[in-house]
Amino acid sequence: MFGEFSVSYNGRFVNEHTRRSVKAWLILEYMIVFRGRDLPQEELIELLWGKGKDASFGALKTQIHRLRAELDKLLYPGEIIVNTHGSYALNRHIDCVIDADEFENICKKAFDSKDDDERLLLAKQATTIYRGGYLPHFSNETWVVPSNSYYKSLYEKIMVVGIDAASKLGLPLEVALLCEKALDIDPLNIDFHKTLLATYSNRGNLDKVTSHYHFIEEIFASKRGTLPPEDIRLLYGALSSESKTEAADFSTVMRTLNDDATSGAYCCSLDVFKSIVRVEQRQLKRSKRKVSLFLLTLTDLYGQQPDKLILRKAMERFSEVIRCSLRISDSFSMYSTSQYIVMLHDVSSENCAPILERLRKRYSIATVRGAEIFRYDLHVLPNADDIS
Repeated sequence: MFGEFSVSYNGRFVNEHTRRSVKAWLILEYMIVFRGRDLPQEELIELLWGKGKDASFGALKTQIHRLRAELDKLLYPGEIIVNTHGSYALNRHIDCVIDADEFENICKKAFDSKDDDERLLLAKQATTIYRGGYLPHFSNETWVVPSNSYYKSLYEKIMVVGIDAASKLGLPLEVALLCEKALDIDPLNIDFHKTLLATYSNRGNLDKVTSHYHFIEEIFASKRGTLPPEDIRLLYGALSSESKTEAADFSTVMRTLNDDATSGAYCCSLDVFKSIVRVEQRQLKRSKRKVSLFLLTLTDLYGQQPDKLILRKAMERFSEVIRCSLRISDSFSMYSTSQYIVMLHDVSSENCAPILERLRKRYSIATVRGAEIFRYDLHVLPNADDIS
């Protein structure tokens, strides 16, 4: 029921890859969800063709025949689908083992247990059963949604139980493993991300702290078009600072600060970009230099945001175009899934046209179909002349 749906008997199995009829497979999944109940033909017809649709009992019988033919591959010595008084149901005399039931029983044992070793073992067992959403191919169906939410909630709870047990047992590797398993299912769960970052930090693995935080940035940018929440950004900053426990000599400090780039604009995270802008704003209060900000937005030919997959590829190419087209003193950052924000030093609004034209020409060469256009908004930071 979780992830890929399949049915097995004595080493033989049928699954969604061997099915010949989506409707027949839908009937089977529906029967398993509502096992123990006779399902009237009218209910199954509405399931397959919708309410008020013109479908006959004969059409339903055709789908039942296809389903039985598929299940015959299991060589089970008896009927799996039975017909009683015009209703269909799973044969109640078959002793079925269903992964959703096993998962629920494991969770209940873990929640009731007071033994940390047992709680951890049960949580790890749960990860081998819950391999994805409940009936994912029909997850939007009204009869699936409540169960899908219920089992996902159970999985999150048992991961919390397992992580708590592993922490009390002093097993950071098990904590990290369970966090990773939980994030495979829900990559936007901040609590698991925070626990994983702290675990890496406690083990002194700054590289993993950094790489995982960059992964968090990518996930939130691609899924939501936003930065990670502020609390996790603050946690990352704190963990990065705490990792430097010993005083360093100045040459070591300079090695960490040096930038070996010889050309191209500086691409940075949005938090870093904000810091650069704030420093510039302070400096411009006592300077007459010109600093311009551009917000560049990719769209399709109709001015709409492109499809996610197209947009991701287009943004990668656009990033390289921006980097190569601007000076080493300029900087830029992804602002959303379809936007970059750019800072140009010593460039007034009157001198922006040639730069934009260069960007446009180069992107036209590297463009991705479906994300052909970029539009821009310009803002010039006020300097000492403007303030006075």
